[in-house]
Amino acid sequence: MVIRTVAVEPQAAASGSGNSKASLPISIEMKPDVHLQRELFKRLQGVPKIDLAAVGIIATDGIVTVSGRVPSRSEKWSVIHAVECVPGVKAIVDEIRVESRGDGDIACAVVNALKSEARLSNLPQDNIKVLVRNGWVRLKGVAAKSQKTAIENAVRKLAGIRGLSNHITVNPTLVSEMRHPGRPRARHH
Repeated sequence: MVIRTVAVEPQAAASGSGNSKASLPISIEMKPDVHLQRELFKRLQGVPKIDLAAVGIIATDGIVTVSGRVPSRSEKWSVIHAVECVPGVKAIVDEIRVESRGDGDIACAVVNALKSEARLSNLPQDNIKVLVRNGWVRLKGVAAKSQKTAIENAVRKLAGIRGLSNHITVNPTLVSEMRHPGRPRARHH
């Protein structure tokens, strides 16, 4: 149970001195909202990639605190989004921690994700460079717009990533080369 103390202006004394600026502390008891907490757990059960054993929820007067450890940012945002969608939630206190992985593990996971992404099969492997530092992934290189999006989506869902900066430059001529491999490019004069 959470108790918050607030200051209020006292009413003027019966003696008629109405200029008192003093304030008196009073306690307001904030009650846990068991019904809202049940609704939140029901909502989270419907989200497939959330491990409910790893997430804690406390609801007090519409203020929801979510806590725990999750393997990826996408799972963290799935929890937050699910909580936002429940009627009666006024505010969210996010205390969810994303489990950290070593930068080497993250770099390997990114490279493997890019290799296994079917939409990137026509993209030469050396077109995209990956830099990982303190869990943050930075992508550089050149790709078609659809490939840039596919790369970002493949990387964003990996476990242990703290952030992603996508600095891939879009090259529209790569799209026509992907659709018509071997066809000579038109030269513009």
